[in-house]
Amino acid sequence: WSPIAADGKLERVMMISRDVTRQRELEEQIKKERAERESEMATLSALLASPREEIGPYFKELVDKMGILDELIRTRQVVEKDQITLAYRSAHTIKGGSSLFKLSEITAVAHRLEDQLENIRKAKEPPGPEAVEAVAQSFTPLKAAAERLLDWARRLHIYSEDRLTARSIRATEEDLHRLVGMLEDHLRTLRDEAQRRRFEAEARIWKEKATVACGDHFRRFDRMVQSLAESRGKLVEPLEIGGGEVRVLPEFADAWVDPINHLLRNAVDHGVEKAEDRAHGGKSEKARLRLDFRLAAGLFEIVVSDDGGGINAEKVYRKRMEMGWKPDRELSEKEKMALIFTPGLSTAEAVSDVSGRGVGMDIAKTTVEKLGGSIDFKSRLGQGTTFTLRAPYTGW
Repeated sequence: WSPIAADGKLERVMMISRDVTRQRELEEQIKKERAERESEMATLSALLASPREEIGPYFKELVDKMGILDELIRTRQVVEKDQITLAYRSAHTIKGGSSLFKLSEITAVAHRLEDQLENIRKAKEPPGPEAVEAVAQSFTPLKAAAERLLDWARRLHIYSEDRLTARSIRATEEDLHRLVGMLEDHLRTLRDEAQRRRFEAEARIWKEKATVACGDHFRRFDRMVQSLAESRGKLVEPLEIGGGEVRVLPEFADAWVDPINHLLRNAVDHGVEKAEDRAHGGKSEKARLRLDFRLAAGLFEIVVSDDGGGINAEKVYRKRMEMGWKPDRELSEKEKMALIFTPGLSTAEAVSDVSGRGVGMDIAKTTVEKLGGSIDFKSRLGQGTTFTLRAPYTGW
């Protein structure tokens, strides 16, 4: 506006109006594009800072879990309890893995989907059409974020989703397995010692081509342990590995990724104490975490141990009671500790980008049982916890 005066007196006021709608739209568009570029640069920086041998398995897991979510949500199957739980666990795994590699965009959208699925999971009644639609709407930005992330990974040659190549690799593995079997059969018929030694050496070479060493396959978890410990203000020695020379088929090794991942996260988040608390208790400031692998008589065994604070049986017991459960008898200390495997139970005080949902320990136990195995543990308050996972192994 502008005043119009005559003889020093205000006579009129001239009002000027201007439509700034387009200007505001342009400003918002510029702001959005700037935020997208900043997010893109943050993602690119995180990818370039991550060792390829460690982030490669993350993308394999991302594709697997996104496939599960896409199938369940696209077909509107998230109405049954088992399917809701499967979708919830998939979103939780995506969120946790993305967070550890500092992929903030996909972590945030996976967290929102996880919230939606948790609300459905906790509801007493089956979800109606509106709830299912809300989940579908939350999945859309997650799918878009995953596609952008995978596009960058392909362009950086970090990940390749060449299905023909994957089939070729599987076929090659099958050929190698058959060849090893043929060599072993042939060894039984050889009587000449020189021939036997030659074929034994040949069999070992092909066996190594068809299998992976556990130490090489699971060493990548050290990065996750260190990253999580740093985010929690804790100190942890490099992850120790025993029996790293044990070799198993790649697909069998992959089946153990989820249980080990969640047990190590749980150890760092809940078991390991802060440096000052450890020093006060007479421990070294840096905690120790260890993986041990054993294979004998057709039984594969993984031991996950830490020297942290141990499982507080009474705290776990109280948390389970707060969920509305009442025991029909007096429980032993170990039985109280075993309640840690209850779906939805968490001793965390708040939900974070890694824990607090009560999902990890449940996933570990369920996965091991699906492999036909079992999980056992021992824990002493103030001294640490050891989990022993066992399952039959029929490979070489």
